[in-house]
Amino acid sequence: MYFGIVLAFILGAASCTLILRVCQRRTFQGSHAFLVLLEAMLVLPLAWIDMMPATQTRVAILVGGLAFIMGLQNAIVTHISEARVRTTHVSGMATDLGMEIAVALDGLRRGRHDQDNGKNSRKILLHGSTMIAFLAGGILGVVVYRHIGALLFAVVSIILVAIATNGLRRLAR
Repeated sequence: MYFGIVLAFILGAASCTLILRVCQRRTFQGSHAFLVLLEAMLVLPLAWIDMMPATQTRVAILVGGLAFIMGLQNAIVTHISEARVRTTHVSGMATDLGMEIAVALDGLRRGRHDQDNGKNSRKILLHGSTMIAFLAGGILGVVVYRHIGALLFAVVSIILVAIATNGLRRLAR
């Protein structure tokens, strides 16, 4: 099962990257919005699956589906941010944050106050705020799921559709 989770994540990231490459070759400008829309369409069935009686199959489908979607989401954001941000794992952000703190401390120790310090400060803010967002989102997700259950998947899907539609609408202008 654990291998399947990792494989589903990798397949999600690979699928996203293949779609992006095809879109780039065909000069389709809305590729990121299209992928967010695809993500929404993949999240929606999870609401229905989550309402099924608890079985090992249900759990495997939910976890595998979420892992695939996480791989897809991570690849979308990695591509958009040019690999500066990843949205599905905290360990990478924590590593990046630690590295940037070390760079800042080294610059302070050496008395350097150049342009690199500004870049470093922005990176610390980016990684720190992303980690705080992970924490807040994780807590909020658990609290909301406890109150509304499977409906949360539908709500997330609707939010993703709104985001994707807004992005596609802006491109159409």
